[in-house]
Amino acid sequence: RAVDCALCPNKGGAFKQTDDGRWAHVVCALWIPEVCFANTVFLEPIDSIEHIPAARWKLTCYICKQRGSGACIQCHKANCYTAFHVTCAQQAGLYMKMEPVRETGANGTSFSVRKTAYCDIHTPPGSARPLAGVGGASMGSSNSEGELEDDDEPSLGQDEDSKGWSSERAKRAKAKSRLKMKRARKILAERRAAAPVVSVPCIPPHRLSKITSN
Repeated sequence: RAVDCALCPNKGGAFKQTDDGRWAHVVCALWIPEVCFANTVFLEPIDSIEHIPAARWKLTCYICKQRGSGACIQCHKANCYTAFHVTCAQQAGLYMKMEPVRETGANGTSFSVRKTAYCDIHTPPGSARPLAGVGGASMGSSNSEGELEDDDEPSLGQDEDSKGWSSERAKRAKAKSRLKMKRARKILAERRAAAPVVSVPCIPPHRLSKITSN
């Protein structure tokens, strides 16, 4: 049967087994800060899930609206506590970036990875936000189903009152965000409800007869 992720409610994507016999998305393990990989080359097994604080399990994902189904991460913006599952964020096309960091100190040079993820409202200006699937593959352009293009936003360089334009831009941005989250929520719900695809081998009668005769 299809396995369930210990860190989110979503199906599909690349899974690895955890050190306690469960399964989890590789991408979930990469983004949840307390989680590690026992073998960083093969990225398995996933461990340290027990180190995830209880508060993280109680967060409500603002995309799928589920609480207590997996562990959420939060927006990187200061004073924004918007929470979301890693795979929900991927499906919604939220800004998520990993970049290597090199630090030189008294004990030599060390390398780490900086991870930043933002909710839809606080996405850095000019950042591309493709709508990605649970497995990371593109699921279509971000302006589908009537979503607003950035070019549709009012220009602040015009002579109109800038405060009025700012208010209009904020309203359009919120409308765009609501539409995007609604679409992602629908897709994720459909995937969770879908029956897993099972491949059944078909053996020709003559081959089956030969196998049974031996």
